[in-house]
Amino acid sequence: MPATTMINFTWHRDQAGYKLLTETTRTPARIIGKGGPQKPYRPLEEFPALLRVFASVQKTPAGVLDFIEKFGRLTQDPKGEFVPTVIGWIKLMEKRLLQVARRQEDIPRNNLEAHLVTDSDGIRLEFRPSTLIDALWLQLGQELSGGTDILRCMHCHRMFRAGPGTGRRADATFCCDEHRIRFNSLARSR
Repeated sequence: MPATTMINFTWHRDQAGYKLLTETTRTPARIIGKGGPQKPYRPLEEFPALLRVFASVQKTPAGVLDFIEKFGRLTQDPKGEFVPTVIGWIKLMEKRLLQVARRQEDIPRNNLEAHLVTDSDGIRLEFRPSTLIDALWLQLGQELSGGTDILRCMHCHRMFRAGPGTGRRADATFCCDEHRIRFNSLARSR
C-alpha cells in the first residue's frame, strides 16, 4: 500500500471576535482580533472543504470579516489581515479551482513542515502548515493534483483515504458502509 498524506493542523480563534479597521491614507483596511482568549480547533477536520468555502467568500471587507469571524485569522501578522491581500488570495484560489488544467505558477510559496509518521496504519507523510492560509494553499495543491484526502470515520474515528481511486467519495464521513449503517442505527435508537 502506498504511503498516504495528511494535513495535521491546529489553529485558533479569538473568542472575543474580530473587528474591521477601515482604510486610512496610510494603511489599507485590515482585520484584527479583539484580544480575547485564543481557542484552538482543527479547521480542516471540522470543515474538510474549507478551501472551497474560502474560494467562494464575498470579495468585500464584510465578506472577509465574516470568514475570519468563523475560522480565525489567516496569518500571524501582528498588524492584522490586510483586506486587499485576502481578497487577492480569494480571487486566486477561485480562479485556480475553475482553471485546474492550466499552469499554477502564481500560487505563492507557503510554510510547511513535512514529517514521515508511523502508526498502526503504516507509514504516512504528514504536512504541518504554519498558518491557516498555508493550510488552504496545501488543500488547493491536493485538490489540483487530484490527490486523495485523509479523513476520520465518524463511527470508529480511524483515518481513511477518500477521493479519486479510493472507493470512498471525497466527502465521505465513514470509512466503510458498515460503519455508516451502524452509526445511523445508533442515532435512530437514541
